[in-house]
Amino acid sequence: GISGRHFLKNDWNWNWNWNVQYFPRRLELVNDDKICHTSEWLPAGANLIGEAAEDQSGESIDMSADGSIVAIGTRRNDGAGKNSGHVRIYQRDIGSDSGSGSNKWIMLGEDIDGKERWEGMGTAISLSQDGMTIAITGNNSAGQADKIGILRVYQYNENTNSWTQLGEDMRGKAASDQFGRSLSLSDDGLTVAVGAYQSQDGQGQNSGMVQVFSYNTKSKSWVQKGNSLNM
Repeated sequence: GISGRHFLKNDWNWNWNWNVQYFPRRLELVNDDKICHTSEWLPAGANLIGEAAEDQSGESIDMSADGSIVAIGTRRNDGAGKNSGHVRIYQRDIGSDSGSGSNKWIMLGEDIDGKERWEGMGTAISLSQDGMTIAITGNNSAGQADKIGILRVYQYNENTNSWTQLGEDMRGKAASDQFGRSLSLSDDGLTVAVGAYQSQDGQGQNSGMVQVFSYNTKSKSWVQKGNSLNM
């Protein structure tokens, strides 16, 4: 994930326990009033390590527009059953003892876990511009390895330090659709585009499909915008 002067890098070791590194672009002060950009990227803070072996933490990553919030998807985590998956969101601590705040990450809320085995939540993730809303997909649903796909959107509550689901679950239309294998959340977190690259809904086998949903704040539900875009 790249955002302005920041980027994320994922890596893994022999037992598939991935980790994520955060790199801000270094800025240098010139003549006390001008800032110039260097070509050097420096790691900030400790690596963000997966919870357990074979979690594959960091398979999906995203960050807020200013780079202060990062989200990490771990679709093979077993917290709610085999490969139920989870997502963790961290905020860079700008008030740490180091002064710069670049050496400490604070987790926002608890893990956002898949709700049942095989969901694979964290297959794809997308943050809103301010990092306070996140869209998360799982490549399976209904407790089965059916690859139909599922999407949930969560919003962060600063008062309770918790993530609350926004609206209902959204699912693919048929087995093997891979609904949610790709997605993109709008800056305000109220519109989401979802790809189902193996959908056969339009032009035949694996022709693919994209759907766009908008959140209705009155009915507190997601409503599809326009027709499905069949490839």
